[in-house]
Amino acid sequence: MTDTLIFKAIQAKIASSGLDWVKLESFSLSSREKKVELEVTLEGEERPVKVEVQYSLGADNAIVIREVETSRKWMTEALKLVLLKTGNRFELPGGLKGKMIRVLW
Repeated sequence: MTDTLIFKAIQAKIASSGLDWVKLESFSLSSREKKVELEVTLEGEERPVKVEVQYSLGADNAIVIREVETSRKWMTEALKLVLLKTGNRFELPGGLKGKMIRVLW
């Protein structure tokens, strides 16, 4: 059930962000292993892209990306460069929404 809720939330975020060339195919979260696995179809790509993210929860209400791996080496390297530039910490929302995310993750 948790995966389904997060899957739908991610789909909604992608749709509202104007990323109509990205389609989330699958999503799996292991809070015990602190790992997210997902598969996305990108317009122009022949096969879906598999993505695995290792994360941790920071004490300051943030998700910290520890490692990213994709089924396309160039995408893995591009994501790593983006994380170097933008940082690997993502603040969770405050209030009830943030508390629910922390419980689920």
